[in-house]
Amino acid sequence: MTKLLRSIPIEFNGRLNKVEIIVFSVPEAELKGRIPNEIVPLLINGRVLFSVVSVRLDRMTAKGLPIPFAYHHVAVRMCVKDKVYNDSQQNKGLYFYKSFSNKPLMTLGGYIFTNYNFELAEIKVAGSVFEMNSKSTYLKFALDKQPREHGSPAIYKQIQQLDRAYHVESKKLYVIKISREAWPMRWADCYAFETNLFKDVKLEGAFYISDTIHYRVG
Repeated sequence: MTKLLRSIPIEFNGRLNKVEIIVFSVPEAELKGRIPNEIVPLLINGRVLFSVVSVRLDRMTAKGLPIPFAYHHVAVRMCVKDKVYNDSQQNKGLYFYKSFSNKPLMTLGGYIFTNYNFELAEIKVAGSVFEMNSKSTYLKFALDKQPREHGSPAIYKQIQQLDRAYHVESKKLYVIKISREAWPMRWADCYAFETNLFKDVKLEGAFYISDTIHYRVG
C-alpha cells in the first residue's frame, strides 16, 4: 500500500479565522460502503473518530489563480490510520468525508477543490450557535468558550496533530500536506449538537481557535 501513496499537485495559501471544532465518534459499522477501501479509519475506544471544522477563510490564493477569494468552509473530517506514512509514527492524517461552502463557485469551481467532496449549504451563525443545512446534511451546535473543565488529553492530541489529508483515485492513495505556523486549540463546552450524518453519534469534545492562522496546503 505504501507504493500507492502519491502527492497531489495542489497549492494554496490564506488565513483561517474563527475556527470551531466539534469532535464526535460513530460505530465502524455505519461507515460500511461509505469510504474507499484504501482509507483505514482510526478507532478510539472502538469507534471511528470524526471532527467537524467550521472556519472562515480569507485572502486565499491558489496556484494559477492569483485573485484572492474568501468563503465559509465546513469540513467533516475522518481520522485515519497513517503512521506508516510519516516519520513521527503517529496517526496524523484525515479524510474529507464531506465538505460544505456557502459560496456556489466553491462547490462548482476548479480542480483545486474536487477532492474535498463539496456541497453548497446555507450557513447561519448567531452568537454561539452555528447551524448549517445542505440538500443532504443538517448540522447544528452551540459552544461555551469558557468551559468548566477540560476533556480527554488523547482527543486533544489527536485532533491537534492532524497535518495531512488523503483521498483515493483509481485505487491509488494520494496525500495533501497541510502547513500552519501554529494550531492553538482551546477547549470549549458543546451544549448542543445535532446532525443527520450518522445514526449513532457520540460527542467527544469541542475546541476553538481565536487567533488568525496563516495556512498553506501543498
